[in-house]
Amino acid sequence: MRLKWMINFVNILKVGYKCRKKKISIKHSNLPLNLLSFFYKKGLIESWRCNEFCIDINLRYINNKPIFNEIKIISTSGFRIFMPKKKNIKYYKDNIDIILFTSKGILTLKEAEYFGIGGEVFFIIYY
Repeated sequence: MRLKWMINFVNILKVGYKCRKKKISIKHSNLPLNLLSFFYKKGLIESWRCNEFCIDINLRYINNKPIFNEIKIISTSGFRIFMPKKKNIKYYKDNIDIILFTSKGILTLKEAEYFGIGGEVFFIIYY
């Protein structure tokens, strides 16, 4: 159930950037706030604020262009992809970030290799 909320959030975020919205609001639900803090830490969103009923998210643009070109969701509730720690080194590229669910939380592939752990591949961000 938790993965379904996260996939829904990433899709809303993609549509918000595609429609050039400055601010999006989503229903306050079971969406983990650590996913929002991860997006804020990576610089993909400007800011976010929780109300009693909704979460307001300010999207970030540089020269009226989105921060990223595309977000591609890899794992779904019916089809999960896992990446062991031994395969991490093969997927380094400069223009992408691979986001993993790990035992230490939501990490990028580079951070996961630093800790020496693998995890479930959630999505890929193309810059």
